[in-house]
Amino acid sequence: MSVKLQPGCRVRGCTARAQPGATRCRNHERPQIARRFAENKARAITEQRAGTADGFYRTKTWKNLRRMHLHVEPICRRCGFPADMVDHVTPLHEGGEALDTANLQSLCNRCHAVKRGQEGARAARTKLKKIL
Repeated sequence: MSVKLQPGCRVRGCTARAQPGATRCRNHERPQIARRFAENKARAITEQRAGTADGFYRTKTWKNLRRMHLHVEPICRRCGFPADMVDHVTPLHEGGEALDTANLQSLCNRCHAVKRGQEGARAARTKLKKIL
């Protein structure tokens, strides 16, 4: 009766034999398992975020609305440079409507960053007032 040899490790330059039922040797199988564990953990976190506001911005509905809005209004409302972002005039966390076109404005990256900074400062002040 013939004995079937295990195939070699798939890692380039490794001459060891693969573990039974695996494609890598004992030295290289552990990092592979750790990498898969990290990928699964990252995938789980992404799925958890799907229900949050971040998840809304990944939906096909938002992406289509954003593309349409940038086509209609390609210039930043604040400075007149080409727009990169579609921003909610009234932020979602302050009760703004997510898909209302009247609540959208086109902004360049710089103006969007300034507006977000102002919103963050306003939110911090509101939070501080609630504490005091």
